Amino acid sequence: METKLDPSRLEQIERWAKYIKDNPETWREQHTRFLNDQFEMANAALKRIEAMPGGKEKIAKLKTIKSSRR
Repeated sequence: METKLDPSRLEQIERWAKYIKDNPETWREQHTRFLNDQFEMANAALKRIEAMPGGKEKIAKLKTIKSSRR
């Protein structure tokens, strides 16, 4: 199955690759910080949902959904 990238997405990938090449000492820390923030926000959202009525059940149901991309 062939996947075609949106031209703007391809441009973003090319810019990121250039940034990594041009900034070998700084990109890793920035990327790690970004990813850690993403996990922190996701965990905070799960805690808010969990605190709602029926929240734990909703989270359990969400965890059973399979991605079509796998």
